Formats: sequence, C-alpha cells, structure tokens
Amino acid sequence: MDSKGDVWKTVRTANGIRHFPLQGIDAKGNPIYSYSSMKKIATPKMFTDIRRIEYIPETDTMYLSGFTAERPAFKDDGKDLGTEIARYDNWSKGNRKERFRITVPFQPRANPEILTASMSITGDYIFAITFKTAEVYVYNAKTGAFVTKFKPGAEVANESGWIDIPYGIRVFRRANGEYLVFAEEVTKAKVIMYRLPAKIQPIKAS
Repeated sequence: MDSKGDVWKTVRTANGIRHFPLQGIDAKGNPIYSYSSMKKIATPKMFTDIRRIEYIPETDTMYLSGFTAERPAFKDDGKDLGTEIARYDNWSKGNRKERFRITVPFQPRANPEILTASMSITGDYIFAITFKTAEVYVYNAKTGAFVTKFKPGAEVANESGWIDIPYGIRVFRRANGEYLVFAEEVTKAKVIMYRLPAKIQPIKAS
C-alpha cells in the first residue's frame, strides 16, 4: 500500500504489476477497492521474474525487485526478493527505464545460504534484509550506492530467526529524521528494532 492508500501487487507474469486505486471509504471506515478499477501494467523488460514492489507517489518513484537474465534464480522457493532492485523515476508518465540497478546479496550455495528476502524504502535509503542471516543492507535511494550493513547484536545473543515473509522488514522515519527499522523475528516471538540516525554513516573502507 502506498501513502495515498492505493494497493500495488506483483504477479510473476509478463503483465505482472497490479495497481488497485483507492475508490473511497465505506460507511464503516473501510477502504474500497475493486477489480473493475484495477490496472495491469507490463513488467519492465529487465526482470524475468518480478517479486517485490514499492511505489512512492509523492515523487512518482517506483522500486521493483526480482530476478534478471544476468542474475537468474538458483531455485524457485518463492521466498526471495530476487537478485536485483531497480528504481524508476516518473513511473506514472510511462517511464520504464531504470535509473539504477542494485545487485543484492545472493549466494544460494553458501552455508547458511545467503538470499535477500525483503526490502523497505524510506527517506533517503533502501533497506534490504537477508533470509537466514538477517543482515540488513542499506543503499542510497537516489544513487543505489551501498552505504552500510548491520545485523542482530549482543542484545539478542547475535541471532535471529529466518526472514521468510515477503515484507519482513519495515522502516519508519521519525520527525527528527531518525530511522526505526523493524525486522521480523518470529522464531522467538518478537520483532527486532534498530535505531539509526538521520544521517547513516557508511562503512569505512579498510
């Protein structure tokens, strides 16, 4: 759901983007959507298998993720975000040329395997979290450049359950600019919350 109440959904087909505009509010306060008002949008050509979607109406910016011909899936379990994230400017005007492409962590033969599960775009950053290792990767939302990464610390015994739902990370930006990052952790019946400053410090090159 975007900030205006519209719902966006991906379907793994050639016309794989579904846009459900908000039709109003009913007498009991529920939002109204309908298949008759739904719009089907073609999947951008770079994706062979589209997975996640986030649209920012204030800037008409679309962020999509999935697998590509250059970086295909290793196996099809449906839990992966894919291998790349792309940003599209002026989406509502028909632009389907990506501004940038981000290659996200994807090492299916590693032990434990490293797959990116979920993403959340908030403020100046793209946050993406891995499936079994629960590492959060942060990228610049304007350029796609890698900024930093972090993972569960000593406060939670340096461990987390698997991030195995499509939107297992959500980020909220407070009025003071601080970022609150919420990561799914169902194994031990909790959500891990990270607090990050308004200006996130990048990892220094060693």
